[in-house]
Amino acid sequence: MMRMDRQELKRKLEYTRRVALEPTDPLTRERLAQMIEELEFQLLAPTARRSASIPSRWTPFADT
Repeated sequence: MMRMDRQELKRKLEYTRRVALEPTDPLTRERLAQMIEELEFQLLAPTARRSASIPSRWTPFADT
């Protein structure tokens, strides 16, 4: 994984964790938990297996 990609994933993970600490409805909590798991997996996964499921300009509420 390229260094820039890794830094971007870490930034997204930190942001998602901060948002998850705020009071939200159950559906949003579930989505945030899933996003955190996906980001953590991508940080641990080798480059070839990394999923491109989260866009680079990702925001947690873009599809709501």
